[in-house]
Amino acid sequence: MPKQLEIERKYLLKRLPSFGEDWKKQSIWQLYLPNGIRLRQNIIEIYDGKTITTFVSTRKKKLKPGVYEEDENIISRKEFDSLIQKHKTAPQIIKTRFSKKIGKVKWDVDMYGQGMRLVTAEVELPKEGHKFRIPKVIQKEIIMEVTEFKEFSNRSLSEKPEITFN
Repeated sequence: MPKQLEIERKYLLKRLPSFGEDWKKQSIWQLYLPNGIRLRQNIIEIYDGKTITTFVSTRKKKLKPGVYEEDENIISRKEFDSLIQKHKTAPQIIKTRFSKKIGKVKWDVDMYGQGMRLVTAEVELPKEGHKFRIPKVIQKEIIMEVTEFKEFSNRSLSEKPEITFN
């Protein structure tokens, strides 16, 4: 996949919102390699216990708060496993993600594992300055916007898995 812009806003939440079954659920394991590459295993629940697993290699370059240049590629299980073996001690994040596209924007609500007790919501925007509404189910759980705080990037969180906010 060619490089593309990722434009997002991120919010710290009090707890996991009570949203309906129309939100897609997936389990995510992300590892951050020393060369700046993020490896991700996604296990997406489809229906009746059936799942799809994908493996992705991503290099992100921050252009400014909430705006990234992203180079993302699907990789094979064999390639993923080989990289994992070479980087067994790489910082990592485990989270459960709930996603839903609402209009032109996609919302992701992440509940972090590893004892972090952290929940965030991200909205992916089609362009800078795009106007959007925060769904009521998310809005009532927001503590604050954390888009500009490096401490809330997944890479930073992977280096401090003992953090708790609720």
